[in-house]
This record gives sequence, structure tokens and C-alpha cells, in this order.
Amino acid sequence: MWISKEPVVVVDESGNFKLAFVYLGEGMNGDYDPSDPDDVPLLRIDIYRRGGRDGDWEQEESRCTLFPAHVPFDWKYRALVTAKLYIEAGLEQGKTLRQLADDLSHIHPDNYHDFNPYKGAA
Repeated sequence: MWISKEPVVVVDESGNFKLAFVYLGEGMNGDYDPSDPDDVPLLRIDIYRRGGRDGDWEQEESRCTLFPAHVPFDWKYRALVTAKLYIEAGLEQGKTLRQLADDLSHIHPDNYHDFNPYKGAA
């Protein structure tokens, strides 16, 4: 199984925060163990905000997710765009970035569409 080490990155339209899916060697029980048939290499979601006087990106939150690292890029990208929408809507509703990051730790290819705040909107 091939796993890309390149992060998948999405920046919000305002340029104030960005999300990245990164693979750091994590698995279901800590470090990924390829010899364990029940283990899965997992992606981490990092959430950054613009900060300081120079406007550099500062990491605000980081969580290991249930999203397998070996899925195709387009799945990762779609899930990350959905996560961006989820964060934007959640912040507008007064949720903290910490709460939203905790929620997103459960994102997975089978459920990422459930995080779309506009799902079912006409």
C-alpha cells in the first residue's frame, strides 16, 4: 500500500485559516504497525490560523483522525473541503476551534459527508 507523505491543504476564502491532512506514521493504536493486519495508517488534521504581526500561519489544533492515509487524493481533498465548511459554520455558531477539531477527529471516508453543514440545503 502506497502512502503519500505530501500534505493535502485547503485554505478558507478569507485566508484566515487553513486545514491540512498530514501523515505522520500514526495508526489505530499509536504508531502504525504494518505487520498488524488490523492496523490502519491514519491522517492527522492540522488547523492553522493567521497570527502575529507578520501574518504567518500558526497551528491552533491538531488531531489524529479515522481517515486512512492510503485513500486517493480526491477523497482526501473532498473531505478536507467539507471539514473547512464544517469549521466555518461552527465558528459562526459560536463553537470553539477546539470543539470542532475534536468533532473532526472522527472524520472517515464513510462519514465525511455528514460533516457538511449544507447537506440537504435547497
